[in-house]
Amino acid sequence: MKNQDIQNLIRTLQVLVVGPSPEFAGELEAALLAATEARVSLRSTADFSEAAGASRARLPDVVCIELGSDAAKLRDFVAGLRVLAPDLPFVGIHASVRETSASAPDVLVEAVRSGFLDVIERPISSADLRRVMPQIIAAARARETAGRVVVFHSTKGGVGKSTLSVNVACGLARLRPGRVLLIDASLQLGVCAVALDLPGKSTVADAARERDRLDERLIRELAEPHDCGLRVLASPRDPIDAADVDDEALARIIAIGRRAFDYVIVDTLPTVDGTMLTILDLADQIYLVNQGTVPDVIGAARLMQTLDELDIAPGRRAVVLNRNLPPFAGALTAAEVGDRLGTEVDYEIPHDKKVLTALNLGEPRVLRASTRFGWGRAMRELVEDVDALHAEAPEEDQGLSAHVEDTL
Repeated sequence: MKNQDIQNLIRTLQVLVVGPSPEFAGELEAALLAATEARVSLRSTADFSEAAGASRARLPDVVCIELGSDAAKLRDFVAGLRVLAPDLPFVGIHASVRETSASAPDVLVEAVRSGFLDVIERPISSADLRRVMPQIIAAARARETAGRVVVFHSTKGGVGKSTLSVNVACGLARLRPGRVLLIDASLQLGVCAVALDLPGKSTVADAARERDRLDERLIRELAEPHDCGLRVLASPRDPIDAADVDDEALARIIAIGRRAFDYVIVDTLPTVDGTMLTILDLADQIYLVNQGTVPDVIGAARLMQTLDELDIAPGRRAVVLNRNLPPFAGALTAAEVGDRLGTEVDYEIPHDKKVLTALNLGEPRVLRASTRFGWGRAMRELVEDVDALHAEAPEEDQGLSAHVEDTL
């Protein structure tokens, strides 16, 4: 591999290994050490179920699979990861045809149909890996330079989640005109276009219907511009329109969006269904919004448990206490909310009655509010922290050469 290609990859290459053989990961590690000068970290999993969980915790740069005999499970696993990352490279590795444990022919055919970069015969050759390494490095570099996906979510309506989504998106757009996309994924009850006084000519459903030809140019054409420099994909016009949007279509829209924009801000519906889980999996940062009432905080605590079960790392979450109600006796403090959630409140947004007035006028408050105190200052800090995500380099693993993590 060219040294320049390696220099362009500024972080450790993440390799997900899927295979039951204890010696498989070690054999792959040795071949990788000889095939590339890039720093490589291997994460070893025994089966597709374990590998799917590892991918949620951290999306790999390449998946190397010890091919077995179940073509259907292979197809389902690859299809599931392709929802999260359409361009994710796969490499299949199968036993020699001279061995009785050789992979079944239908599995090899499925690997080809699923678009594997290559299918390599054991013992694994560094020359075979070197042949596909430039494509793996190129795909990793593309994901590294892609835009960040920021999701605002809550467990109940009326807490100001959409208001925060709109205002943060507008605040970012002022810093990066034309480089921020707001997706209203509250598919049946979305209000982002109304809050921005936009007609909502193009919606998420329109983009979903174009999924097969959707690219960076088309998504920019579909996204409606706002005067602040923001682009918006409104929620579907009605429940019938929303029926055209499934988790696969939404994942593709987000994936294309992050290639065309520095930031993709996603407003969501207060549910946790298949579509919502896909959005959470794709998020670089999730802002969990609550207003500090007891029922709301109890729901947020349950959501935190769900995120733990999904292996969504705490570093990808932040808690926002949004004071969208005037002060009242018995209101929970930020410390009390944090104690119930088992984590500190990261942002406390003070009440500002002008926020609702701005919503009624279709003029987001962030575009006019002073940033020196109160609500405007809190929003400025939130927007600046979101914007810092684009400058952050992905977390590197320890070590300067390939190594194997036997446990997740």
